[in-house]
Amino acid sequence: MLFPLLSKLAAVIVVALVIHMIEAVYGSSAESDHLALLEIKSKITHDPQGALTSWNDSLPFCQWRGVTCGRRHQRVTMLKLRGLGLVGSLSPYIGNMSFLGYINLGSNQLHGSIPPEIGRLYRLRSVSLFNNSFTGEIPANISSFPKLTYLDLQFNKLSGKIPNAFSSKSRIIELALDTNHLTGGIPPSVGNLTFLEILGLTENQLEGSIPDSFNQLKNLRIIDLGVNGLVGAFPSFMFNLSMLEILSFSENQLQGTLPSNLCLSQPHLTWIGFGSNHFNGFLPLSISNCSQLEVLTLPNNYLKGEIAVDFGRLQHLNKLSLAANKFGSKDRDDMNFFSSLSNCSNLEILDLFSNQLGGVLPNSLGNFVGGPRHQYHLHMYLDLQRN
Repeated sequence: MLFPLLSKLAAVIVVALVIHMIEAVYGSSAESDHLALLEIKSKITHDPQGALTSWNDSLPFCQWRGVTCGRRHQRVTMLKLRGLGLVGSLSPYIGNMSFLGYINLGSNQLHGSIPPEIGRLYRLRSVSLFNNSFTGEIPANISSFPKLTYLDLQFNKLSGKIPNAFSSKSRIIELALDTNHLTGGIPPSVGNLTFLEILGLTENQLEGSIPDSFNQLKNLRIIDLGVNGLVGAFPSFMFNLSMLEILSFSENQLQGTLPSNLCLSQPHLTWIGFGSNHFNGFLPLSISNCSQLEVLTLPNNYLKGEIAVDFGRLQHLNKLSLAANKFGSKDRDDMNFFSSLSNCSNLEILDLFSNQLGGVLPNSLGNFVGGPRHQYHLHMYLDLQRN
């Protein structure tokens, strides 16, 4: 009888020791979260709304404003301090909160670099640091987090190159790096982000061509690479990405012709923006297949020839800008396309300034310009000498 009792006693002791060890581990880890939060607070030099006044020992840290903890282990899983006017920097101690999955510090006045210690947070799913004044480079390892789905660093002062470590195992859905000072080319590894739906890189200093690997982005809905220094021919495969809704590449140095199959495979397109590039050739007739199109802007290119698109099928069209091209031939028939525009009841902005359009405005123009529903802004260069 003695041995079974000793065995049971030993089992109880082992279980108790294991529980004690677990509590010690998680207790110390929870304390590291506590200390990390205090370090984060210490780097805030101005708190105009008093958002961090609750960050003291009168309350458990899991009840501090902006802090969310998991129920099981009382570890910090979310830090949300968006739009509170906080001034200061981001403490590297944030890298000690190993259970952190969501960071939202957007729309504050944080400066300095994004601490590389953030790269230790392999549980991160969402990082939102937009609309601050962060400088320096994007931490290289942030691009390889296995669970990350949302990375928003737009409207900062980040410099250097975009990390080239995006894995095919990545689950990033939105990558927003707009309005920074990023340089270099777009890394081909961005094409590995097969879950990607939104890609924003506008208003940087990027150069080079659009990577061929982008043909793998089958789920892409929004792509905005405007206001950069991208060069080369616009890849035709972009017009085979059937989920696209917004396609914006304005103010680059892209060249070549617009493909004749534009809109044939993209029924969801609402926005096409190719203004201020070096495109030449003709306006594809296939644009009339973009039945959901609201904005078509192609100004400041070298497009030419007749405007023969059947705009009447684009009933959602709100803005049409073909200014500063070489459309028309100073012929009396150059204005014939206006008859189809009269069906565009939502059209508010029509900009055809500085082309080679001749002829006279048709009577059908009065069907929508003179109507009471909208105020239209019509800018057109006309040559009527041959009439």
